[in-house]
Amino acid sequence: MRKPTLYAVRFFMIVVGLAALSLILAPPSNQGSPYLSALAAISAPPATAQTCAMTSCGRDKEGGFICTSSGTSTNCNRNKSGNRCSTTNC
Repeated sequence: MRKPTLYAVRFFMIVVGLAALSLILAPPSNQGSPYLSALAAISAPPATAQTCAMTSCGRDKEGGFICTSSGTSTNCNRNKSGNRCSTTNC
């Protein structure tokens, strides 16, 4: 009965010793260090795909360009004055 208890205590002491050793040998925290990068706190925004408007160039009754709904994967790009239009693939 005495030997299993002795082995359990030895095992427990080895586990505690390894845990203490890992804490002692762990790399130090860089909080408050003057050598910490200014960009370390900045995280990049998640990358998201550009949405497809599913539109293409068309003409209105007056002959100007408009963007109309289409069943294809295209985007309509019309300038502000309405005299130019281009359709690009998504």
